[in-house]
Amino acid sequence: MPRCNHRPVRLYLTTGLVSDCKEADGLLAELPSETEEIIGDRGHDSNRIRIFLSNRNIIACIPLKRNRNSNQDH
Repeated sequence: MPRCNHRPVRLYLTTGLVSDCKEADGLLAELPSETEEIIGDRGHDSNRIRIFLSNRNIIACIPLKRNRNSNQDH
C-alpha cells in the first residue's frame, strides 16, 4: 500500500502457498483513514476485498482473475 510518495505503508511477506486474499485482512484492517486507492495483483481479486474497499470509498486497482465472469473496472 503506497502513500502519495509511492512508498509502501505496510508489507506482508508470506510463503508461496498462502492465499493473498486471506492475508489481505491484516493489511486492510490497518489502512490509514486517508487511503484513496489500493493497488494489488490478481491474487487480491475477491468480492470480499472489493466490497470492503468500496464501502470505504477506496479505489481498487486490482486486475480481475482470469476466471471471473465480470467486467469490473480495475
